Amino acid sequence: MDWRSDYFPTQRIINRYLVATFMKIFLFSLLVAMFLFLLVEFIDRIDKFMNSGVSFRTILAYLLFRMPLSISRVFGWATLFSTFFALGLLSRNQEITAMRCAGLSINRIAFPLLGLSLLISLFTLFWNEGLVPVFTSKSEQIYKREVKKIQPQSVIGTKDVWIRGKAGFINVDRFDAKKNVLEGLTIYVLDREFVLQRIVEAQTAHWNGSSWQADAIWEWNFSGNGKTMQRVA
Repeated sequence: MDWRSDYFPTQRIINRYLVATFMKIFLFSLLVAMFLFLLVEFIDRIDKFMNSGVSFRTILAYLLFRMPLSISRVFGWATLFSTFFALGLLSRNQEITAMRCAGLSINRIAFPLLGLSLLISLFTLFWNEGLVPVFTSKSEQIYKREVKKIQPQSVIGTKDVWIRGKAGFINVDRFDAKKNVLEGLTIYVLDREFVLQRIVEAQTAHWNGSSWQADAIWEWNFSGNGKTMQRVA
């Protein structure tokens, strides 16, 4: 009988057994660590939840969106713990001794666990880059809107906005997103040498659907000889 017919099936059985032992411990440790992380998160912010008066459904949604982040933080620990615990369990039950007596080396016994750890590392990379940012952003939105009662703002904000234009700089004291109104509009017009040529001010400006329309404009022109001319439009 050819020794290969018995050797390779035995190798596959041992590989499946080692992987199954590792995965049972890995999934259990992952669930326990994730539960503890969410429990600490809940206890840390329970006073804010109670003071804001949010519903249990909102709290549950917040914790669910925090789950991917909690899982990503314990992937490495769970992998290391599962490896040591699985090898310790096999050693305690004398299963490693039996494998060694069957002619398997330590490197051969550890090979399935090493390969599985590499796969978990690659999965963690995609998990952290794909799921974690999306779900963490949604959990932060729930916490800011529902718990802290902070209204969402645009990327550049709604107060003291500075914009670089083609001819200079534009400053807005406040932007009312609901009414589409600019308050305290100031335009600084510069020449190519970055010298101030003109300042245009408007108390308010409204969006008419195609452009901004100022109610009243004050304009200061600066000439080369140092004179200042004011004009109201």
